[in-house]
Parts: sequence; C-alpha cells; structure tokens
Amino acid sequence: MIAIRRSMAGLGITLAVLAPGCATEAYEGRLLWIDGWRKATVVAIGTGDGMARELALDCRATFPAAAPNARYVTVSYRNGGHRIRRTVPWIGNSAIGIGDRVYVNVSDCAKPAERVATRNS
Repeated sequence: MIAIRRSMAGLGITLAVLAPGCATEAYEGRLLWIDGWRKATVVAIGTGDGMARELALDCRATFPAAAPNARYVTVSYRNGGHRIRRTVPWIGNSAIGIGDRVYVNVSDCAKPAERVATRNS
C-alpha cells in the first residue's frame, strides 16, 4: 500500500512538471497550444455547400452562410492519442494540397488555418 502511494505521488510530481510544457508550447513562436492551436494535416479540400455541411459545429455559427466559391479544408490532428477530423474555412490566396501541414485553431473558427512555415515546427 505504501509503495502504491509513493508511485502515485511520483506520477503526480512528474505530471506537474511536464504539464506546463504542453500548455506553453508555441508553434512558429506565436501560435500557442493553450489558445487552441494544433498542428494538423490536410486530408480533404473543397468549395461550396457540400463542404460547408461538413463544417465543425462551432464553425457553422461563425460562418452561417457559405458562399459558392468559399474554400474549406478538412484536417486531421491528434488529441489525447485520438485522431480528430475537423472541417474549417481556408481563408487566403495561398495554394493548399492534401497532405500539407497546417495549424488550426480548435477553439476559434474565426482564426484562419495557417500553413506550417518551418520544418522543425
């Protein structure tokens, strides 16, 4: 019983030391993990109503009316060991392709997804 308590205490201390690292991680030196930014991979690209129907629920409130030429990307990212897919608007003129790495804000759809700029990020 004492050994279990010591193990649990050790685990708690380890987690307390490691957890702040995740919370303060910044991609590209400015996109904070704690603010909702996640590194993702583009798995689908599309325009118009078909893709708009796939929007994440919180994005539908932010972008209620889809323009016929509106561009969307579906991205895949890890969350607690699980793969999550999320469709968000792709704002901007830069080309994007399936397999490209991007940053997506899972907390705020009004913040546009951004292409990963550096190899080490």
